This record gives sequence, structure tokens and C-alpha cells, in this order.
Amino acid sequence: MQELQGIRPRELARRLGFPPSTIYRRIRNGELPAVRFGRALVILADDLENFLKANRQEGQEDGRGRRRSYGGGKVEAVSKEVGNG
Repeated sequence: MQELQGIRPRELARRLGFPPSTIYRRIRNGELPAVRFGRALVILADDLENFLKANRQEGQEDGRGRRRSYGGGKVEAVSKEVGNG
């Protein structure tokens, strides 16, 4: 049996620098899958990775020919920590 890995919504919010309400809203709207284990709500690593891939935004030009990024490094680091990466 495969070992399940995941992260709780508040911890994910803290690591990404988002308010917890943002993560809980995505869960409530069905955009970010989460499972309940007793009283604990957990986002499984595979679900988090799929969510991040589906919502990835590449950098856009800032009007001066430079590319802006959207915190991809922080998001990828959290994804790797939660998963097997």
C-alpha cells in the first residue's frame, strides 16, 4: 500500500504566504480537492500537484520586455516538500 502524503490547509497557506481563507475557499468551491480524516482536513500531495499544474501561470511581459513570475519557486518548493520530490 502506498503511503499517503499531504498537507493541512493552514500549513499550505502559511508556506505559500496566502491567507488561509484563500485555501479554504478553493476547497469549498471544489477547485482544490481535500479529504477529511476525522476532524482533520488534508490536501493530498497528488491533488496539490495536479491543482498547481492546472493553475500554473507563466510569467507575463511587464511592458518593458521583461518577464514577471508568479512565485513559482515557492509553489514548486512546497509541492516537492509535500510530495515525494
